[in-house]
Amino acid sequence: MIWLLNERFLMKYWFFDFDSFVMVEININSEKCKGCGYCVIVCPKKNIRLSSKLNKKGYHYAEIISEKNCSGCGMCFQMCPDLCIEIKNEKDNER
Repeated sequence: MIWLLNERFLMKYWFFDFDSFVMVEININSEKCKGCGYCVIVCPKKNIRLSSKLNKKGYHYAEIISEKNCSGCGMCFQMCPDLCIEIKNEKDNER
């Protein structure tokens, strides 16, 4: 584990074997998102970006670039202050 200092906050990174994760489905609630960008910063695959479009509140919301590229690590979910991100793995979808 290492600690990184960003201009906004102190982040804790855990080392994962990203190739061992199962396929996941990730959903971002664009209407709840305020575009803080924390998920963009912590994504180890750089697979999240802020959209050029605005939501109803006038924010550039986060969006997934490629769901296939998502490792399912959950860092974005953990960092989101507004609980906009939902991650489901294959096991959750079987239920």
